[in-house]
Amino acid sequence: MRNNNNKFTGSLKSIPTIGEATPHELTFQFNPASISEDRKVDYNFSSAQGQSMPLAQFGAIGNTKISFDLFMYDPKGLDSSLKSLRRLTLPRQVSRLTYYEQFQPHKYFLCLGSYGTFVGVVTDVNISTRRFGKKNFGAVNLSAGIEFVVVSQGHDKDVGYMKRTGGL
Repeated sequence: MRNNNNKFTGSLKSIPTIGEATPHELTFQFNPASISEDRKVDYNFSSAQGQSMPLAQFGAIGNTKISFDLFMYDPKGLDSSLKSLRRLTLPRQVSRLTYYEQFQPHKYFLCLGSYGTFVGVVTDVNISTRRFGKKNFGAVNLSAGIEFVVVSQGHDKDVGYMKRTGGL
């Protein structure tokens, strides 16, 4: 997606659920040096007497993990961006959790322009502050490594996702 400054932007938007207090969105300029996408496949291997090689039967697609780095700079300070990055790995709320909310992850819709759109959870945020403001020691330049794991949305949507991303 492009914004009005002709810069590519990406976003992480929380998927709202019933009773969620405030949705969360992190919009960022997106021009990565690289994106890492890791997916494994589970096969069931069987062998019979007299076989020299086992037979492989498709079992399931493993998790798809997407990793990328964000680079942020603002001479006025990055306080709100820093808080937003930290929030990516926090629970939906921290008080009066119901039983289900204790185990329900904070799911996000990840949009990376023409690279793809994904639904999943943020499993890791690694923030490295490179420069601080002179007056208040607030971050003005940072990078953040993001790891995102795609999760199931139900059978029909999962099949649509495989067709869309794999060209089936």
